[in-house]
Amino acid sequence: MPNIRSVKKDINALVENAILECYATLNYSNSFYYEKIYEILLEIKELRSEYLFKVNHCPKNLNPKEKRVFYRNLMHELMEKTIGLVDYLSSAES
Repeated sequence: MPNIRSVKKDINALVENAILECYATLNYSNSFYYEKIYEILLEIKELRSEYLFKVNHCPKNLNPKEKRVFYRNLMHELMEKTIGLVDYLSSAES
C-alpha cells in the first residue's frame, strides 16, 4: 500500500504547480483575463481540498492492492483535471 503521506505530498505538489502557472499567467496577461484566472485558481484550490478529503477517507473494506489502485486512480483523475484547467488557462489567454 502506498504511503498516504506521499500521496498527499503528490497532490499538493501537483496543485502547487497549477497554482504557480496561474500566478505566472496572471502576471503576464492582459487585465481582461484576471477574472477567469481567479476562477481557475479557486477551482484548483477546491480540487486540492476535495482530493485530500478523498485520500483521508479511503474506503475501509479495501485490501492493500485495491487501495493502491484507488490511490492511483485518484492521482490520475487529479492530474487530468489540473492539466485540463492549465490548458484552459492557456487557451483563455490567447
